[in-house]
Amino acid sequence: LIAAVGIAGTIQFAAMSIAIGMMIGGVAMVSRALGQGKPERARKIATASLLLTTAVQAAIAVLLYIFRVPVLSFSGAEGEVLAAADHFLALSLVSLPLVAAGIMCSALLRGAGDAWRSMLVTVAGGVVAVALDPVLIVWAGWGITGAALSIVLSRLLMAAVGIWFILRPHHLLARPSLTDARILAGPFFAIALPAIGTQI
Repeated sequence: LIAAVGIAGTIQFAAMSIAIGMMIGGVAMVSRALGQGKPERARKIATASLLLTTAVQAAIAVLLYIFRVPVLSFSGAEGEVLAAADHFLALSLVSLPLVAAGIMCSALLRGAGDAWRSMLVTVAGGVVAVALDPVLIVWAGWGITGAALSIVLSRLLMAAVGIWFILRPHHLLARPSLTDARILAGPFFAIALPAIGTQI
């Protein structure tokens, strides 16, 4: 079971590296716009960055779900480890867009100069995971299913806390716009793609 979670976790971490690279693109552009005294542009960039990052991670989650057995086999999983890792991935992949949203919100808060709330976004997810792991894995007896559910719930809280913080104190989101996303995608990915390559 430990081997299964380790292999599946490594695959998810590789996918999350893409979100981290995109986070760098978002925070660079938002902090620059805020520094230039352009809060409305910063809100549009923040919204487009959040949408693009979440959408990319959702697409990756779908692809990994479809091809999870070949990917796991390529990673060295076989037999009971493969079966357990397959089960873990099938349950936990839904959390990839959630953790991407949480990571981006944390970065946007940092770009706005709010390091305290930025830290709280990731700490909230970690605290929930620490609390739920023994409850779901050991006490409820759900084993690897409990581990996957704990990850999903902790990442859900992380995304919720992040979105709340950038909405309430900072008002850092604008009305979603496909036009804004298309216009901002070029400069965004010009920063994000090299960062993604570095992270991977």
